[in-house]
Amino acid sequence: MAAEKPIPRRTVEALLRPEVVVASDGLKAGLRELGIDLEHLEPSYAVATMRLAMDLIRAEICPERDAAAGFRELGRRFVLGFKQTPVGWIFTAMAPLFGPDLTMQTLPRYLSSVRDNFPLSVIAEGDRRYRFISHDVAQYPEFIAGCVELVLETCGVPSYEVLCLRRDPGFELEVRWPK
Repeated sequence: MAAEKPIPRRTVEALLRPEVVVASDGLKAGLRELGIDLEHLEPSYAVATMRLAMDLIRAEICPERDAAAGFRELGRRFVLGFKQTPVGWIFTAMAPLFGPDLTMQTLPRYLSSVRDNFPLSVIAEGDRRYRFISHDVAQYPEFIAGCVELVLETCGVPSYEVLCLRRDPGFELEVRWPK
């Protein structure tokens, strides 16, 4: 089995944008214990380190919610932060023009801009119905579901359903919206 590629610095930066979280002293200390110094970020971090960091950030922004709901919210906030980056500016301008169908089809490409090695494929299953498939056991499916939710809203979709299905290995997301 090939070694996991590290998570690039740009992903850490995106997770720590003010649109995502305002880091408390406790969060900063927890991240430092993981080897993430906010004043001096490394070029990349191990996948396991990033999972632990995401756990800390999720607990910081949604202490009252269960993990699944907290990771959905973290995914939504992550997209808000992503929209403030150069690639995100392009996405924000183009998604409404492309519409939700084309945007869903190209979403794996946008996600690869924040994590080079994120294995995600998409299958169109019908009119306004998509299935995202990942064999990545290190990712939180609820986080990706939250990302998809805010992407649909960016495209102007007012109501939708994003279901998380855990698989061995990885997960699937069923995404659909009405006319």
